[in-house]
Amino acid sequence: MVWNREEMKRRDWLSDRTYFVLGGCLLVLICFNLFYRLGAMPIEDWDEARHGVSAYEMLRKGSYMINTYNYHDDYWNLKPPLSFWSVALGYKIAGFNPLGLRLFSAIAALITIALTALFTRYRYGNTASLLSAAVLATSSQFILIHSARAGDADALFVLWFTAAVISLMLTELHTRWLYVSGLMFSLAFLTKSWHAGVILMIIVLFMLLTRRIFQLNLRNVLGFIAASVVPVAVWLGLRFPYDKFTFIKEMIRYDLLTRASSTIEGHANGPTYYLHILRVFHTKWSLALFLIVLYYTFVMLRRRTLRHLPLDSFTLGTALWIAVPFAMFTAASTKLMWYILPIYPPLAIVTAFLFTGMLHAMSRQGFRAALAAAFASVFILTQTYIVRTLTGSFTSAHGAEQALLRQIQEQGDYSAYTLFYYEHPDTGNVPQSVMLASKLYGNLKVSEKGTLEDFHKESLGLLLLPRTAGNDTLITGEKLSIVESNSWGYLLAKNNPGNHISKVKQAQ
Repeated sequence: MVWNREEMKRRDWLSDRTYFVLGGCLLVLICFNLFYRLGAMPIEDWDEARHGVSAYEMLRKGSYMINTYNYHDDYWNLKPPLSFWSVALGYKIAGFNPLGLRLFSAIAALITIALTALFTRYRYGNTASLLSAAVLATSSQFILIHSARAGDADALFVLWFTAAVISLMLTELHTRWLYVSGLMFSLAFLTKSWHAGVILMIIVLFMLLTRRIFQLNLRNVLGFIAASVVPVAVWLGLRFPYDKFTFIKEMIRYDLLTRASSTIEGHANGPTYYLHILRVFHTKWSLALFLIVLYYTFVMLRRRTLRHLPLDSFTLGTALWIAVPFAMFTAASTKLMWYILPIYPPLAIVTAFLFTGMLHAMSRQGFRAALAAAFASVFILTQTYIVRTLTGSFTSAHGAEQALLRQIQEQGDYSAYTLFYYEHPDTGNVPQSVMLASKLYGNLKVSEKGTLEDFHKESLGLLLLPRTAGNDTLITGEKLSIVESNSWGYLLAKNNPGNHISKVKQAQ
């Protein structure tokens, strides 16, 4: 088997020129996966919509230290501000729309793929580099769910996570890379809070197991601590005048202790949950990796060469990169599928490295061709699934309401109006995606009450109402004007809003 890094690079049959030509073609495909119809998907409730609302309100208020939800301080989404800032910057570049909401997630994912490919090229050569990029770019969970194409914090977090571990492994070249790793940890913390603790655990274990910790002097230790702590301390210092210790206490109580020790918000899953997630969302690449590992195990047992396994610091670092997040998030009581997103880059690296080693080990051209065809088949199948998803129709629990609100986007200034979301007299909770859509498309105020009585008390009110026979009767009886309508329902006003709404459709 070909394990040696220099040997793999020496035997690499892809020239630099071929590598950049094929890399350019792959880059086009990656950009398609990340940016095609990025603004067409309906806004998702919870994390995406919540982040979008907070970022929107930061821009409107011009205040960037406190994240709010419907202009109330938000102590449910207990995350530091970096992900909110990235969404706000996306709004500034692409406008108040779903594209702006997701723009920097897609950019972060693109940089993550590039870092993964460049690091793999440095370690294992051109062929492995392209293969790692191909695997990561077609990892459906990384691309489609709560990450690269979503306005959540996860794509940005995975970028810092990837940069932190790669920098850690590059300490083989120079100790200064440890400072970069510490800085990436602090940026990860400022993005997703305590989740960054996994990075710190990898750093500690890596430095201990490689014994590099004993090579550090006081200056190195202080430099690492400064890089890891100072950015977080600056943020805490800037936030402290606003709400003192309230936010940090809630971060510790709820987002760390409660989330780790007990199941919150119904997210209870068993010890094999993340294996199930890989089986569902990473099926083909996981199966390919499993078969490759079986092949290596069989060959090494047959040749009795298990003792020749590569045990250098890069192998150790990659193993920790996969094992530590997997183990720590499995041990936590609260489990969500996107918690293991950081393991997709190292899984891509391992798959590419082992597969390239197999190619080099094959003595016959026909075997190599068959192996390459097998890899290409998996790549085509996974890419086909992504293409089919992106070119199909997008569905969402509240997509129709969002589409109805989007219809008023070009009609005028609605900032003086208050939106009421009314489905049933007993329910008035506004879905988070509807909350964000009302702000992005109409700059509306949003009432968290939904009764008709509240609507009638508001002089400039708009009512979002589903299309039912009973509601049709209500519109006629209350003499409401239909501002916009679609197959889901109506956007109503008590009377013609005049100059603010250019088009009023009378009920049929």
